[in-house]
Amino acid sequence: MEMEGAADAQKFPPCFPPRCPLDGSEPADGVVFRCTQSNPPQAADFLTYHEDGCPLREPVTASTLCKSHGISVFRVLEHAIHRMNLFPGMPHFIARGILTAAHGVTKQTGKPSHTTWWAYDGVVRHEGFVTVETR
Repeated sequence: MEMEGAADAQKFPPCFPPRCPLDGSEPADGVVFRCTQSNPPQAADFLTYHEDGCPLREPVTASTLCKSHGISVFRVLEHAIHRMNLFPGMPHFIARGILTAAHGVTKQTGKPSHTTWWAYDGVVRHEGFVTVETR
């Protein structure tokens, strides 16, 4: 199921720091999985660390600051399940969506398949995601 909710204009939110998204980011493409608290997924499940007010680990670098403006997703379901199981109190669900270039850009930013998705301004991030796994 391809996601609706893509932005009309391909620009990033004005709150993004300079040189963000990171060099080497590519147009979003393909299936991704997101750990969520809600079923069905809600807008609050797709907030960035920046939007959620989460403190960044020291030292704060340009890279970590930029990644805090992106959304953590996984390319492999089993990797999302592993992430969910690391934190027994949360989250409780895994949602699946299909990103296209109209949704922003992505870059693998961790192992094994952790990817940061920088959504274009105006993208309704949770639209098109469906729950595929529950705890």
